[in-house]
Amino acid sequence: MKKLVIIPGGFHPFHAGHMALYDAARAAFPSAEIYAAATKDTSNRPFEFDIKEKLAQLSGIPPHRFIQVKSPFRVEEITQHFDPKDTILIFARSDKDKDQGPQAGGIKKDGTPAYIQPYKRNMLEPMSQHAYMAYLPTVQFGPGMTSATEIRAKWPEMTAEQKTRLVNSLYPATEGNAKLTNVTVRMLDHVLGTQAQTVKENDVEEAWLKNDPDAGHLIVPDGGMGTWNEETLSSNLDRKFQSMQEMLQNKNYDGLEYVLYKGGVVENMVKALAQYSKFMDKQGRRPIAQGREIDLSQVNENPDYIDEGEVVPFPGHTPPENLDPARELANKMIAVIKDETNKDPGLEIATLRGDLKALGFRIRLTNKGFELVHSSGWTAVIDTMRQPTAETVESFINRIKKI
Repeated sequence: MKKLVIIPGGFHPFHAGHMALYDAARAAFPSAEIYAAATKDTSNRPFEFDIKEKLAQLSGIPPHRFIQVKSPFRVEEITQHFDPKDTILIFARSDKDKDQGPQAGGIKKDGTPAYIQPYKRNMLEPMSQHAYMAYLPTVQFGPGMTSATEIRAKWPEMTAEQKTRLVNSLYPATEGNAKLTNVTVRMLDHVLGTQAQTVKENDVEEAWLKNDPDAGHLIVPDGGMGTWNEETLSSNLDRKFQSMQEMLQNKNYDGLEYVLYKGGVVENMVKALAQYSKFMDKQGRRPIAQGREIDLSQVNENPDYIDEGEVVPFPGHTPPENLDPARELANKMIAVIKDETNKDPGLEIATLRGDLKALGFRIRLTNKGFELVHSSGWTAVIDTMRQPTAETVESFINRIKKI
């Protein structure tokens, strides 16, 4: 079977490390068709595809090997030209990205192996059945840099001389060609800005937490560094600390200074973990609605902040049109149930429940808290309990039974 190797990425910007990965893929898979798959998305990162394409060509990637795709791991724009039953699909990534999703392996809900599996030399299946993930060595360039994030963070504060040296390091075709070097510097200045006009990327403003229905808690550090769970983010930091130890032993003080004080990557990751830890300490056992996205910086801005479980529908359901009046009635009903000073809540609860039923809704009490349920099956947690105990639940049930 043929082998098709895809180097997926955002490439903001394409740089020497990406080119080294391309060359490593050519060496590891000499008979394969190799492509770099780049997205056009600029919602969180600055480089348009046409600029990424020019920088990739400066690095040495042939134009027909750098392809624009909608998703770097669903590369139909490339795979459509290959026979799915006679082609082995391999995604090649840098070692430094081992902890970033998507990760190879795992089992689907039906018990069968996930589509992307770890690369192995033997018994490979065609891409109609599986794809494979291979990790190749990470190459360091510049003063201790290994990622595009670090380039974006450092560029605005660099001097003209430092920018020239970095461009010559990132794009060897510019070395000895002053005109091409200057054009490339201006191109990066245009996208990344200069110290006088750009807010540095390593000024940490916020990290986000997303409660993914399948993957659980996902942490998104500031600075466009991808999505992690607590374990993978901590593991990646551990490797960065080991790298800093090597810099210290090798007396690479310039690189060490950059990583610690200027790059922002380590700082953003540490702050994201710290903000996540503080948030979870305050949240306690109070559940977070599926699909909920939370700005973790609120923990610092508001010490009393607790996520109150906004109405977020479970996946696959569309909120009913009359949700707002139903939610208002449900909140009133829950307030009555919780009001221990109201010794005879039955009539009020019955009235509210009847109004809810007329709208096609009811509420139910679960270990997550109170849920609003529509006759169509649409469900959402609307009031969560910090630490729901058996006594609390029994008390609520007894008060509801008084109706």
